Amino acid sequence: MISQYRSLELAGLLVFGFAFASASASGLPEVSYEVESIRGKLIQELSDSDRRLAEGQVLSGGETLRTGWFSEAELSATALGTRFRLGSRTRVVLASKTPGVILAVQQGRVRALFDRLLGDDATDRVIETPSALLAVRGTEYGVSVDRKGATVLVVFSGGVDVMRTDGGDATPTRVEAGFSLHIHPGQEMGMPFAHSLSPMGWDHGEMPGMHDSSMSPGMDGMSGGEHDGMTPSSGHQGMGTGGHGG
Repeated sequence: MISQYRSLELAGLLVFGFAFASASASGLPEVSYEVESIRGKLIQELSDSDRRLAEGQVLSGGETLRTGWFSEAELSATALGTRFRLGSRTRVVLASKTPGVILAVQQGRVRALFDRLLGDDATDRVIETPSALLAVRGTEYGVSVDRKGATVLVVFSGGVDVMRTDGGDATPTRVEAGFSLHIHPGQEMGMPFAHSLSPMGWDHGEMPGMHDSSMSPGMDGMSGGEHDGMTPSSGHQGMGTGGHGG
C-alpha cells in the first residue's frame, strides 16, 4: 500500500515539475531571493548557528528561514516574477529539492503573489507544504500550515492546482479565486468553499470559516490574529513595507 501511494505521489510530482524543469533547461535564470523588507526579525538557520538577516540581502535556494514573534518579512524572486510575505512565527525553505518547488512552507503563514509569465519562460511555480503542492500561473493566495502539517489555502486571484503529497489521492484539485481549501494530513481532501477574505484581512490574521476547530489559528500554534502594522495590497507595489524591528 505504501509503495502504491508513493507511486501516485511521484507521478503527480512529475506532472507538476515538468514545466518548471523544461523552463530551467531552456535558460531560466537560477533562482535567487532578495529580502525586500523586514519588520522584527528574519533568521537564517545555519548548520552551526543562526544569522539575523537584513533588508537587501540576497539568498540562494536551500536556505531555511524563520520569522520571530510579531515579525514579518517580504522576499522576492525576480527571475520568477514572485513575491512572498512571511507572517509571524513562520518557517520556510527556499527552493526545495522537489522539482518545480520554489518555496516550502513548514509552519506559519505566507501570502504569495505571482506575475503572469509568458512565452518560453512560462512555468508552473509551486509552493510545497507538508500535505500538498500548490501550482499556479499568475495569481495571489495565502497559505497557512499548523504544527500538525494541516494546510489552509485561500485564493485571492487566479487559480491554484492542489495536489496532496501525504499518501492520499494525487489527483490535482483546482481552487479558483474567492475559494478556500483545507488539507488535513491523512484525511480525504474536502471541496473548495467560498470565502470573503481580502489580502489585507489575511495579513491581519483573519482565516476563512473553519469546518474543524482543530485548525483554528488560536488553538494550534498558528500565527493568526497578530496585527502586523504593515500596509499590504493585492499588487507587488506596497505588498508590505516596514523597517527593522527590535
